[in-house]
Formats: sequence, C-alpha cells, structure tokens
Amino acid sequence: MTANQSLPASLYLLAYNTRKNELAKKAWLDYLIRGAVLCELIIGGYLVEESRRPRAAANGQGARKPADPMLSWVLDELRGDPGLTWRRLLRQDAAQSLAAIEQRLAQQRLISAGPGGSVTGRVTATDPAAIESMQESVRAALTGQVDPAALAARDAALAALAAVVPLPTVISRREARQNAAALAALGDRAAEQTPALRSLIAQMRRTRGRSFSAAGPVR
Repeated sequence: MTANQSLPASLYLLAYNTRKNELAKKAWLDYLIRGAVLCELIIGGYLVEESRRPRAAANGQGARKPADPMLSWVLDELRGDPGLTWRRLLRQDAAQSLAAIEQRLAQQRLISAGPGGSVTGRVTATDPAAIESMQESVRAALTGQVDPAALAARDAALAALAAVVPLPTVISRREARQNAAALAALGDRAAEQTPALRSLIAQMRRTRGRSFSAAGPVR
C-alpha cells in the first residue's frame, strides 16, 4: 500500500474522492496527517513512549535525524519541549504538517492545486486509478478481507489511521462499527514492534470520540 510514499502522503491520497475530485474530511485532514507523521517517526525508531508520554529516542537510529526534513522538524519540536503529551503533539503545527505534505505531492506531480494551493481550494489528483487501487487495498484490510498478519506494519498503521475518523473514501462510520474486530486487529499488528503506536492511535480515537459527541472537531 505504501511502497512508494510516506504514511502522511499515502493517507492524504486515501482521502481523495476520485469521483468528486475533492478531499474528504477536510476538517480532520490536518489532524490525521499529523498522526501519520508521528506514526512514521515511531516506525522509523525515532519516537518512543516513556511514562505514557512521547519521547525522542535516546539511542540507536533515533539518535540521528531523519532524512526527511519534515520528520526531522517534528522530532526537533519534541526534543525542544519534552513535556509534550500525545494530545498536544498531535495538535501542534498540524496545519503546517498538512501543507508540507500537500506541497511535496504537488512537487511530485501527484496532485495539482487550484488557486491558493491548499486543501481549502480545489485539488486534482493526476493518477486517480492508482489512488483507487490503494483505497481498495485499505478497504479490504479494514473490512477483514485480509489477514492483518500478512500486512507490513506500515500498511496496518495506514489502515488503522484511515479508520480513526473514518475516511469515507475507504470505509463508512457504520462499516467501521461493524468491523470493529478487524480494526482492533490492524492496530495490534501495527503496534507489534512499536508499542508507542498503540498509544498514539488510542489518543486519536479518544479525540475523535469527543469530537463526534460535540458534532465537530474538538482537539
């Protein structure tokens, strides 16, 4: 699913409705992209959890900066404020994270942006067939058609992130409720080697629950 793109870029493309030529869940997209950025850092070994809080890894691969400038920037934020909680880290600079991913996709010519060049304006995908193929793969995972054990951790994480709100381009809220067991299994698969992923996704789901109760994003 994510062979050629980072998790944030893949999640952005998952949110693209190829029939309407627009992004779904715009009000949530910056939050989801920020979550995907943190997932990328966790899977890469740069971000861990200590005492229920996110921490920059102190040794090994995490002691070096990621090659990706955006990941490096987010990791520097955490190092500059070690008191950040998962909730605050998810909210902090979420809009900037989204803008950075959108700019990168535009530079790669995977999307073209209309006036304003942001998600508030018109965005057109240049390869809708590839997006639809990825959406179908993620939908199969979310609806239990694929054994989570057969998925790479990154692919399981992508599917779990897509179900947080959820993205209607891959699964509806009703379907997500009906496939709760499959979603839980995907989360378990994603967090097998990186337990911090479990805490991150759990925080995102708690935020989503509060927001649905309030009929709008509450972060």
